[in-house]
Amino acid sequence: SRPFGEVLRPMVGWSTVEEMLRDETKTRINDADVTQASIFATQISLYERWMKIGVRPELLIGHSFGEVAATYVSGVIDLETAARIIAKRGLI
Repeated sequence: SRPFGEVLRPMVGWSTVEEMLRDETKTRINDADVTQASIFATQISLYERWMKIGVRPELLIGHSFGEVAATYVSGVIDLETAARIIAKRGLI
């Protein structure tokens, strides 16, 4: 499967990784669209890490923007759909 940033980039025209690593005077990390995408990337990365070390959830709950990550990691939506939701939500 492709990394989230590769799936999202064609939809939004920027990279979550590049924005997170950019110099603080040039980053857009505080813009809602970049912030939300970065939070999602962090959430799914943590989930994937926990799964690799054997932590298995019995229940997934998301609050506010966390609902997208919970829906994705539960398998209800695929990464492409999650990226589309994030791209659209970032415009609000």
